Amino acid sequence: MYKKLVGIFVVMLLIATAFTVGGNYIKFKTSEHTQDDSTMNKAMTGDPPDEFVVFFPNPIADQNITGSDVAFGRLTGHVCGVIDTKEKENRNDYLDYCDNVIIKWKRHLPEPPLTDPYVTYHVREMEAAGGDGWYVRLKYQSDGKVMPFIPPDDPDEERKHWFVDGRNINGPWDGTPEHPFQYIQDGIDATDPGEIVYVFPGTYSEHLLISEHDIAVVPANFDNPIIDGDGSGSVVTITSDWVILHGFRIINSGALEEDAGIDVRSDNTTIFGNFIQGCQSGIYYHDSANSNEVFENNIQENVWGVFISENSDLQRICNNNFIENTGHNAVDYCNNNWYSEFYGGNYWDDYIGTDSDGDGIGDTPYSIPGGSNQDTLPLINPWENSAPKISVIDGPNSGKPEEELTYSFVASDLDNHDSIFEINWGDGINSTEFYFYDPGEDLILNHTWSEEGTYTIKAKAKDYYGAESEWATLELTVPKNKAINTPSLRFLEYHPHMFPLLRQLLGLQ
Repeated sequence: MYKKLVGIFVVMLLIATAFTVGGNYIKFKTSEHTQDDSTMNKAMTGDPPDEFVVFFPNPIADQNITGSDVAFGRLTGHVCGVIDTKEKENRNDYLDYCDNVIIKWKRHLPEPPLTDPYVTYHVREMEAAGGDGWYVRLKYQSDGKVMPFIPPDDPDEERKHWFVDGRNINGPWDGTPEHPFQYIQDGIDATDPGEIVYVFPGTYSEHLLISEHDIAVVPANFDNPIIDGDGSGSVVTITSDWVILHGFRIINSGALEEDAGIDVRSDNTTIFGNFIQGCQSGIYYHDSANSNEVFENNIQENVWGVFISENSDLQRICNNNFIENTGHNAVDYCNNNWYSEFYGGNYWDDYIGTDSDGDGIGDTPYSIPGGSNQDTLPLINPWENSAPKISVIDGPNSGKPEEELTYSFVASDLDNHDSIFEINWGDGINSTEFYFYDPGEDLILNHTWSEEGTYTIKAKAKDYYGAESEWATLELTVPKNKAINTPSLRFLEYHPHMFPLLRQLLGLQ
C-alpha cells in the first residue's frame, strides 16, 4: 500500500511540474521536451525561436487565435495568421495539429528591429490545460514547400477530375478524357472543391476566372499550355482561396494599370512553374490578398514583374526569375517575404551585387521598390529545374517463386521537389506510384515473382515538372524450388521440424 501511495504521489508531482509559466511563455520540463541550448541562446539574444510552447486560452478557433500576443525571452510576438492544413471538407476552423501559425515578432527596445519579423510555425503538439485553454508546441516551418498536385492517373476514385483539350472542337464535351471540354473555363466551372482541371497542350485564347475554392488547374502531360489574353484585360483572375495554378505560359494581358497575367484577389493561392510574359503586370495582388505563394515562375518581358498593392501581406515569393521587365521587376507596398531559407531568394536581372564565396547567393540584399522589403538571398543565376535521382533500391537479391518480397525506393532532388515513382519489376509487370513522396522518404512496395529466373528491378523518379531520373537497378535471382522425389526427402517433408540444419542445406526452408 505504501508503494502505491508513493507512486501516485510521484505521478501527481510530475503532472504538476510538467509546465512552468512565465507571462505567456510556457516551457515543457519533461526530458522529451527539453529545449536545446541554441533555442535558449536565441531567447537571450532577442532572435525568434526555432521552437517554443505557448498557451492559448479557450476557445481556440482560428479567428480567435489571430491577434493573440505571445512572448519569448526578449521578444514579443503577434499572431497575424493561421493556416488550416486539412482538406476543406474536414476543416473545422479550429487550431489543430499540423496547422501553421504566422507570428510577427518584435524585439524589445532599444534593440534594432528584425529584418524579417514574420515567422511561420508548425503546430507539433497540443495538450489541454483543463477547461482554460491549450498548451501548443510550435516549431519553425522553414521549408515553405510547394504543395504538389495529384497527377491525372491518380487511382483515387472519390475525387473527380476534369479534362480540357482545345482540339476537341466538335464535341461532345463532358470533361472526361474521352470527351474533354474545349475551353479551360468550362473545366473550371465544372469543378467542386478538391477537384483538378487537367489541360492538354495547345493555345487557349481565354480570360479565366477562378472563383471556386480548393481547386487546381494544371497541365495534363507536363507540357505548358498557352493562355493568351489577346491584349485585353487580365488573363487569369483568381477570386477564391486555396487555388493552385501550375505549368502554363500566360501571355498578352491588356495595357491598363491593373491588367495582369495573373490577378490575385484571394488568400492562400499557390502559383508555381508558370511562364508569364508580355503583360502589364506579371502578377498583380489587389487589396487584402494575403498569405499567397509564388514559386519557380519565369516572369519576363512585362511592364511590372510583380505588383503588390496596399493591405496585401504575408506573400512568400521565392525562386522566381525576373528578367527584362521594362518598369520594375517588383513593386511591394506591403509586408511580404521575398526569400525562403529553404529555397533561397529570386533571380533579378538588375541585381548588381557580388558572390564572393561562390555559393550562388548574393552577398548583399536586393531592395524591393515601394517599401522596405528586401530579398536577402538573391540568386546569382536564374533558377532552373533539376531532375531527381534514385538514391536507394533496398531489398533482397534472392527469393523463391511465389514468395512475397519487400523493397524500399528513395529519391533525392536538389530542388527538394517531391517525386512519383515508376517501377519495372523485370517480369513484365510495371507499377507507378502516382502519389508524391518527399525526397528521402521511403516508398515501400511488395512484389512476387511466379517463376524461377534472374530479374532486374528498375526504378526511376519524376518530379512535377516532368523531369525524370536515370533508371536505377537491382538484380534478383529466383532459383527453382527443389523437387522432393526420394524417400529420404519425402521423410523430411512429412516431418518439417526435424533436422533443421539438413533442411537448410537442402534448400527446403
